[in-house]
Amino acid sequence: MARALDQNDGVSLTEEGRSLRATIEGVLSEEECQFLVEHLPPMVFVDAGGYESTSNKYNAPRRGYSGIGLEELSKRDSPILPSEADYERFLEFRERIRAKTEQALNLSSGTLRIDYTHVSQKTEGGTHRPHADNCFHYFRDTSGKSDTTSLVATFDTTKKHPYSNRIAASILYLNDSGYDGGEFYWASRSSEEGTPETIVPPREGRMTVFTSGIENLHGALPVRDGGESTDYPSRRLALAMWYVASDDPEEKIPEYGQSTEGETEEETDPNRTMLFKIPVESIKIGSLRLALGLFLVGKQNSPSKNSWKANQNNENTLHMIFGDQRAMISIALKPRAIIVSRHTDGINLPSLMYQLQESVLLHRVLTELETLAFGEESEGNRLVKFEKAAIEEARSTLPTR
Repeated sequence: MARALDQNDGVSLTEEGRSLRATIEGVLSEEECQFLVEHLPPMVFVDAGGYESTSNKYNAPRRGYSGIGLEELSKRDSPILPSEADYERFLEFRERIRAKTEQALNLSSGTLRIDYTHVSQKTEGGTHRPHADNCFHYFRDTSGKSDTTSLVATFDTTKKHPYSNRIAASILYLNDSGYDGGEFYWASRSSEEGTPETIVPPREGRMTVFTSGIENLHGALPVRDGGESTDYPSRRLALAMWYVASDDPEEKIPEYGQSTEGETEEETDPNRTMLFKIPVESIKIGSLRLALGLFLVGKQNSPSKNSWKANQNNENTLHMIFGDQRAMISIALKPRAIIVSRHTDGINLPSLMYQLQESVLLHRVLTELETLAFGEESEGNRLVKFEKAAIEEARSTLPTR
């Protein structure tokens, strides 16, 4: 990879560098692609991204883009893969794709481990801006003058990327009908607009593979309505996989039918720090969520307007996103515990102002929980019940008020 770029102009790929990307036909057969498409109705996909300040700016919430991973595919009670045999078949596809990626990049067998598996759904308007998978970039003027013709996309060493250990990726297209557009492209490194340099139209069973660095800026053009009368909206489906080296940890494969009840997205967030956990004896999750939600809404403008943004992520988790969007608090209400965590964007440390206000807000949350648990309500009407010492134990983890 070090010799992939022409050092004379800082822009062009050498012939060696051009071997760091490929397009392969027929990786999955028509029948195999149709098997996956038929088991992937639109309603099983969830918005890809998370809260406004994410660990990867290219995963920020955007129109027309959603996805699912192995966790959803392994659930026995989901409408996706209804039998263990179907799930095992998917895992065989996954391994076949990994091996084909190694071959296309002229790597020895076993060089790549799978870091993450993601089935993406792009509907009308779904697009991707040009980016690299393991680094952020900026455009440097190589002429020494303000001349846009001399710009070159350059690795930004000032920003830490959350997936810097990724070395390759593959994208397998599962369908090519029912929509227009959605073409994959490798972008020009000499155009700040990310002008497509090589365009690859989606085709059933076709796969693009490429290394993850600045040499392979890539994106996707917007999906357009295909104008066909179908049961589903216009959508482009693709199976994307990212790879790390053989000595890096690989993606955990969930057992089929393994229970994920109560597990939240926040608990699997790699940029999460649990602040405290309050064991509960009893809890009315819906009613407590409503009461705490109203309480948090009332704290959005403290200490100043728009300091926080309250948000309900799912039926048992509340968020308070700080104004600079570099960090947030999550409050997960579970049958046996209330879990409070901090989440960062994976790039920047929380600001000093956030750190000061986090403590203030959480002391107030603990006071509110104490009121709800030990206030004037009769015993049977309490929204939550826990040992009084649990509040003081939680406070001890926070700076003094």
